[in-house]
Amino acid sequence: MRKENRVKMNIVDIIPGKSIGKLHLGLSVDEIVPAVPLTANVGELDGIKYTIRNGKVDDVWIDDLRTFKGEVRFQESVIPHDVPLEKLKELFGNCEQVEGIKGGNFFNCAIGITIGCDFRGQGEFIQLRLKPR
Repeated sequence: MRKENRVKMNIVDIIPGKSIGKLHLGLSVDEIVPAVPLTANVGELDGIKYTIRNGKVDDVWIDDLRTFKGEVRFQESVIPHDVPLEKLKELFGNCEQVEGIKGGNFFNCAIGITIGCDFRGQGEFIQLRLKPR
């Protein structure tokens, strides 16, 4: 009898205004293990990107929920990779569009999550950030 090989997916918890996965706002660069080389003050750990300012984590984000390798969890529920943009905005509640940002549309949500997406607002890609835009 052949054993079935199962791959355990990496589960990343989002805590609005605080952390995504192991990366917490305000975390010292020396506390990030394993140490990841920074490029222009931007690093990446387990597929999650972060910026450093004054030696501490200043912003944390998932570049694209659609292509992220693991599962993303919010309030004990997994967010599907194909979640419609409007459903995601409902989930994070009271999301206001930010005008004049390069790179796409951004919505700052009252709970401490910023959603980024394509210019047309179709949700072709979904970026999840902690720092408001």
